[in-house]
Amino acid sequence: MAMKKFLTVTVASALMLSSTMPAFAEENSPDSSVVTENNDSASVPEKVVFKDSYSKTLNAVRIKWNEVSNASGYRVYMFDSTANKYKSIKTLFGKNVTEYRVSGLSADTEYKFKVKAFVKVGGETYWGEASDAMTASTKALTDVGRVAVNKDYSSSANAVRINWNKVSNASGYRVYMYDTSKKDYVKVKTLYGADVTEYRRSGLKAGTKYKFKVKAFVKADGKTYWGTASNVKNVTTAPEKTAMSISDVTTSSMKLSWDSIKCSKYVIQSRSNGSWKDYKEVSNTTTSYTVNNLSDDSSYTFRIKAISRDSDKSKTCSSYSNSVTQKTDKKQSSSNPSPSKYKIVYSEDDIGDNHSYWYGLIYRIDENSIYSTSVSRIGFDDKFSQEGCEEASNYGLNNIEIFDNAPSILDNPNIKYLYIYIGF
Repeated sequence: MAMKKFLTVTVASALMLSSTMPAFAEENSPDSSVVTENNDSASVPEKVVFKDSYSKTLNAVRIKWNEVSNASGYRVYMFDSTANKYKSIKTLFGKNVTEYRVSGLSADTEYKFKVKAFVKVGGETYWGEASDAMTASTKALTDVGRVAVNKDYSSSANAVRINWNKVSNASGYRVYMYDTSKKDYVKVKTLYGADVTEYRRSGLKAGTKYKFKVKAFVKADGKTYWGTASNVKNVTTAPEKTAMSISDVTTSSMKLSWDSIKCSKYVIQSRSNGSWKDYKEVSNTTTSYTVNNLSDDSSYTFRIKAISRDSDKSKTCSSYSNSVTQKTDKKQSSSNPSPSKYKIVYSEDDIGDNHSYWYGLIYRIDENSIYSTSVSRIGFDDKFSQEGCEEASNYGLNNIEIFDNAPSILDNPNIKYLYIYIGF
C-alpha cells in the first residue's frame, strides 16, 4: 500500500468585537493568536472543535466540526507538505455552515486540516483560536464500495433485468442468485467495468420469485479485492399468457373462462371507446366469471390480466390473454295481438235436438297466409252458444277459459293473428 501524504486544514471562528478592539487583517495562517481586552460588547470566538467522524472517497474527504455560537463564518486550512505550512483553502459564511468537502485529492493519502471561526464587526474581522489539527484519509484503491441495487427492475415471463448504482473504483461486479436446492447464493455472472451496472437473467420460470445479490470487486497489484455484498434484491417474473373464451351467452350475460396459470391474482378487463379498463378483480384460483347486466344485441370485448407480485410487494408484473369479442342475444319482443284483436270462429254440428260445442286454436302469420289449426280438440264448454259465437268479436279473451290451457303456440312471437276456433 502506498505511503500516505499529509496535508492540514484550519477553520477560523470570528467574533463580534467592538471597533475599539484591535483588529487582525485577513490572514492565511491559522496559528496567529488574538489578543482581547475585557469588553461587554463582544467576546472572542470559541476554538473550533472537529467532530470525530468524516466521510471519504477515492479523491475527496468531508470534514465536520461543532458550531461556534457567535461566529460569522469559518476558514478552512490544509497543510501543504511542500511549503511545510498550512494554507487557506476555503472561507465559509454563516455559523451553521459546519462541514466542508475537500475534493481533487489523491487516493490512499492522509491530509491534515485546521479550522478557525471569525466574526465581522464594524468592517473589521476578528479571528478565534485555530482548532487542533485533524487527519483524514482518502480511500485506497482496494477499498471497494458496497453495491446498492435499485428498486426498479423489468421482467418478462422467462427473464428479469436488475440494475445498480456505479461503484467508482470498481473493476467489475459479480452477480449471485439464490439456489433453492442448495439453500445458498451461487455465482451466475461476472461483469467487467465500473460502468456495467445491469444484468439480465433469462431461462426463468413464469410467475416465479427469485433473489439476487451483487458484489463489486477491484483488481490491484495482481490481486482481487471484494466489496460487501448488496442487500437481497427480490424479483418476480411476469405470468405466462392465458387463453380466454366466452360461452353461455344470453340477452344480458355471458360467461368468461380462462386457463389457470401461476400468478397472484387476475383482473378482468373490458374495452370501451378504444381503451382497456379494469372490470373485476378475482383470485388466482378462479378460472371463470359470468358478466351480468349487459344490454341485449350488443357487442362486448374482454381479456384477462394475470398479475404477479414480488416478495417485498414493491413491483407488479402483468401479462394479458387474447381478447375476445362477443355479442349478446337479441331479445324476442312479443308481437301477439291484444285480446281485442282475437277473433272467435266456430263450427256447428247439429246432432238431433242437441248442440255440442268444441273449440281449438287457429292462427296465421299475416293476413295473406293460410290458417293453421291446432292438432287436437282442446275441450268443451257449455257456455258457448251459436249466438255467443256470432258476437265473438266483442268477446274478450280473458273471458274464454281455454286461454288458460292454450298450447305453446301462444308464446310464438312470429304469430300475428290468433283466433279461437269453436266447434259445436
